[in-house]
Amino acid sequence: MSANGAGKSPFLTSEEAALYLRVSEGTIRNWRVVGIGPKYRHHGRRIVYHVDDLNSFNGWGRANDTSD
Repeated sequence: MSANGAGKSPFLTSEEAALYLRVSEGTIRNWRVVGIGPKYRHHGRRIVYHVDDLNSFNGWGRANDTSD
């Protein structure tokens, strides 16, 4: 999935963001409720995630080896 292609919005729905991060939509929802997930915005009634925010958040669990 490329959100940066010509004519495509950089904003992803919760379902698209979950696919982008390779987690379930329920996980995205839980992160949002607890306040530990990627930044999100309200576009009207819809919750959307900017690709840049997903990319920034994606590094949160990165480890160099199993002891990290």
